[in-house]
Amino acid sequence: MLNNSQYYRTTDTALATYLLIQEFKLLDIDYSDVRYEYFFKHTDGIIDHAQKYGTGNALVDPSVYQRINRQLARVLKNKGQWLD
Repeated sequence: MLNNSQYYRTTDTALATYLLIQEFKLLDIDYSDVRYEYFFKHTDGIIDHAQKYGTGNALVDPSVYQRINRQLARVLKNKGQWLD
């Protein structure tokens, strides 16, 4: 796995969906725990977007969110990995 400075991680699937919509690269999904952990490439802006999401100030097109969330749900169901 990568060292801590190379990735941003979260167990929040809704946040992971939002970050995917914002075009941050999902590197890996860890299925070893009940709450799956998502590992994103730590790039400029990812912390700002996560904070924006956390404060309720993240705006996305609802249809895009639903589409990406469904795609992610299919990946999780099969315990696969996200493909760009």
